[in-house]
Amino acid sequence: MALFLEDTSGFKKKLFLVFTLSFLFLFSAFSQIKVTFPVERSVFQRVNNVASIHIGGNIPFFTDEIQARLLPIQGGQAVDWRTINATIGSGNFIGELDYVVGGWYKLEVRAL
Repeated sequence: MALFLEDTSGFKKKLFLVFTLSFLFLFSAFSQIKVTFPVERSVFQRVNNVASIHIGGNIPFFTDEIQARLLPIQGGQAVDWRTINATIGSGNFIGELDYVVGGWYKLEVRAL
């Protein structure tokens, strides 16, 4: 004798939705680049009004290239996406942007 119980409450659909959303959340959470240096409001020494910005952080996946850009907040000049000469290994990266004019900036980093 076979017994078949019909799921009238949509429990299976709800369970599937919960697992799918959990997977997507975990995937997006672990695929983020985390910049650990510089911290917010860091100040760098300039020579002739130009500085090198050291950038470091964590990356949870392998990549060949790390790029960064600076968006001016006050003063300064925009720096478009540049490949930073990053050393990448063991989930960490460190590199720098050279020839940055003085001012306050927002730093953005991406992996390619």
